[in-house]
Order: sequence, then C-alpha cells, then structure tokens
Amino acid sequence: MIRRPRRVVPATAIALAIVALCVVVSVSLIQKLSGTKELVSYRSVAGWLHERTWSDGLIFGIGIAAAALGLVLVMVALVPGRAVVVPLESGDQADVGIARRSLRGAVRAAADSVDGVDSSRVRVGRRKIRVRARGSHGAAGDIGDSLNTAVQERLVTIAPRNPPQVAVRVRTAKSEAMS
Repeated sequence: MIRRPRRVVPATAIALAIVALCVVVSVSLIQKLSGTKELVSYRSVAGWLHERTWSDGLIFGIGIAAAALGLVLVMVALVPGRAVVVPLESGDQADVGIARRSLRGAVRAAADSVDGVDSSRVRVGRRKIRVRARGSHGAAGDIGDSLNTAVQERLVTIAPRNPPQVAVRVRTAKSEAMS
C-alpha cells in the first residue's frame, strides 16, 4: 500500500492550454458567424499553413519540440513519484500506512524533545531520514547520540515496514565572549 502522488501540475498545464486553445477557436468561430472582426482570422491561419511545406525548417522545429514535449510528459507519467504514504508493519493482513508529512512531524517532535536541542529540521527520503538540529549547549556528539536514540525509538514505535536509515547532524551555538 504505497500511495503515489498524482501528477497534478503537468495535467493541469496541459488542460489549461487545451482550454485556452478551445476558447480562442470558439470566440473566433462565434465572431465569424456573427460577422464581426475575428480574434484570430481563419483565412490568415489557413494561408500561413498553406505557404509551409513539410521540409520547412520551422515546421521541422515545431515537430521536434512537440515530440520532445510528448516524451517528457510520458516520462513524467511513467516514473513513480515519492510515496505519499509510508507503509507500516501490521500484525494482521490490513494495509496500514502513515503520511510522509505525519512521519516527518513525529520524528521532528522526537528530535525537539531531546535536551539541548533548540530547533530541528527533518527530511524524509525514500530510504533515509535526515535530521538537522541546532543545540544551545553541550557537546554536539552528546546531543547527536541522544538525538539519534530518540529518533530511533520513535521509529520503532511507528514501525515502518522498511525502516529507514537515520542521519543526524547537530550544530551547537558557539559561545560568544561578553565584554
């Protein structure tokens, strides 16, 4: 049960382009039927197209651009995106999962609960969770060990089906000399 994201942006862009083309054609047709000046003249478009040949460089370029755009859109449709839902271990045969955003929030809450951590950032990848923390005091190694332990305990509690690796990076604030 790995739910993948929908490809909303490319589909929306293509749909808007098609709708815009249909609106222009409809407005021009209505203007032609009503006898008013057309937004896009059929005669000018047809005349321009009849002047072109298949060996014309512009037509060749447009064909290559359309083919390249088609290949890009096919690749966008075929290559899976990052999973939206991370599958969890389940005692029974039910499909159970956690949203990637919720997993990130749970790991961040565990990281923020560690003593000495002022703020943290969490990135959830396909196979790795990266935690960057900023500490106010103490050695970075001590905070890093505590942080790694807290994140690992939280992951054991959540129990993802394929437990990710955890990479922890801690920066401590340098003490400033007071004058």
